[in-house]
Amino acid sequence: MHVDPMHPSVLRYLTCPTIADEYDDYWADNPLFVCDTRLVTRWFDRPGRVLDIGCGTGRHVIHLARKGHRVVGVDLSSHMIRVAKRKIRQVGVAATLIQADMVDLPRLFKASSFDYALCMFSTIGLVAGQDNRRHVVAGIAGLLRPGGRFAVHVHNRWHGLMSFHGLGFLASNLWQTWRGRAEPGDKILRYYRGIRNMYVHIFSRGELIEC
Repeated sequence: MHVDPMHPSVLRYLTCPTIADEYDDYWADNPLFVCDTRLVTRWFDRPGRVLDIGCGTGRHVIHLARKGHRVVGVDLSSHMIRVAKRKIRQVGVAATLIQADMVDLPRLFKASSFDYALCMFSTIGLVAGQDNRRHVVAGIAGLLRPGGRFAVHVHNRWHGLMSFHGLGFLASNLWQTWRGRAEPGDKILRYYRGIRNMYVHIFSRGELIEC
């Protein structure tokens, strides 16, 4: 079954200017941001060429550029790119920002042209369809030099076992999957930052490894 990689709710998210304008304030002091910055700093331990996929407002772009990396940030949202460019000018770091879809990365860059790539804060989970997600990951892998490192963040499907709400999602997703209306892990958030019925895919560990 063919699945369009762009869910309508994701398009609404990407084209909403307030999502980008309020992004940094909305997520200020989020402990997950502190954690993933520390991990990326540890894993990308030598200055090199970095591809930040779904770079948002430039959080990692700026941090890694300050660490001596040559960073290319890519985001499909023109509003995110606009905010990121402003922040980069303000702090005075050198980086390249491109508005583009992650599915087009192999057409934009030469194979084996990056030492590192990152796709954080469940950006890969905004791609609908298992085959589409595998296609994106394969494309990213082809852009890495031998021995290159790819850092990715996704939401953990089985974390839902720890809460009543999470159990409800797992049960509903199982039912929708059985009826052929969803894939395992597909989740619809009723209301997310002004976006109704926001799509995100929640991964199991095995599924992520298979990507």
